[in-house]
Amino acid sequence: MENNEKNNKKKKGLLLLLLLLIALLLGLEFLWKHDKGTGETVNSEQPAREVPSSPVTKSQQPEPVKAQPVAYAKKHRERSAVTPVNEQVEEPKVVEQVVNEQEKPVVKQEPKIVTPKHEEVEETDTAIIKMEDILPEKYTFPKYGVFRLGIRAGVGYSHISRLGGILESYNIRPNFDMSDKGHVVPRIGVKGSWQYKRVGVELGADYTMFNTTLTKHTPQTDLQETFKFRYDIIYTQLLGNVYLTPNLYMGAGVGMAFPFVSRNIDYTTNRSNFYQQVDALTRLHLRGALKKRPQLMPTLKAGYQFANGIELGLEYSFGITDLIETLPNDYSYNEIKNNTQFVSFTVGYNIFLNNKRKEIKD
Repeated sequence: MENNEKNNKKKKGLLLLLLLLIALLLGLEFLWKHDKGTGETVNSEQPAREVPSSPVTKSQQPEPVKAQPVAYAKKHRERSAVTPVNEQVEEPKVVEQVVNEQEKPVVKQEPKIVTPKHEEVEETDTAIIKMEDILPEKYTFPKYGVFRLGIRAGVGYSHISRLGGILESYNIRPNFDMSDKGHVVPRIGVKGSWQYKRVGVELGADYTMFNTTLTKHTPQTDLQETFKFRYDIIYTQLLGNVYLTPNLYMGAGVGMAFPFVSRNIDYTTNRSNFYQQVDALTRLHLRGALKKRPQLMPTLKAGYQFANGIELGLEYSFGITDLIETLPNDYSYNEIKNNTQFVSFTVGYNIFLNNKRKEIKD
């Protein structure tokens, strides 16, 4: 009997425990369904939204507010159910929690200096002025008269034409051959020039030579005669110049050649020494019958002047009067018109005595 009572008690206890478990499960299921229907459960593990980006330092960031527990939410629902509909109850504002926000390192940036526009213009103007100071001076037409004095030296080529007509008359058929050739000669001198804007005047005086060699060959006797005409010349020019550019100019004018050496003709042959006296006598006849004289020579010139004073010049002159005059003689020498052609190239250096160069408009 005792064993049966104990077994009955155990069965009743187990049954009671089973009923309590069933009631607990039903209660939990009711609560879960009720919370799911309302949708007002608060999940404390939800990641918080990022705060709008603003330059706020760590010290200025608001402290995160802890989320309200679930029990508080349930209590709030019960109170809202009891409260009348027309009565407005102010709901508490739930501040979202900021979770796992990584602090971004603050990078220090140097402040940028903004230059006003007027200051930039001033700096640009200053740079342009400095660049102009570096550039060389512009060589322009002088506004006032400029006088220059300089020296020059160079080489030329001279040729005296029609010398064969002085020595031979050609009245009969010639039985000889005759040819002539000019020579390269030196030139050195001084010059002065005056310039006003695009026009100028130039005066110069140079030493040079007019040289020509005449060769006569007689085939029958195989006699070869050589006549050398060599005159030392003081050559003067007066030119008017027109400046096409500040450096380049063209000039035209007249020149005068003054020969100043008396023994200006040499005569030699290929004969033996036995005829040396005859050759010397012929030489004296030539020098006595042919007289030198000044020659008028129109001149053309092109020149180029550098800013440092160096000047290049190219000239051409043509003698329109006779350089050699034939005197009355008994040696069959003829009076005939003769001309001189003279071309020269010189390099000079100008000394600027009045170097006031002003810029003017063309």
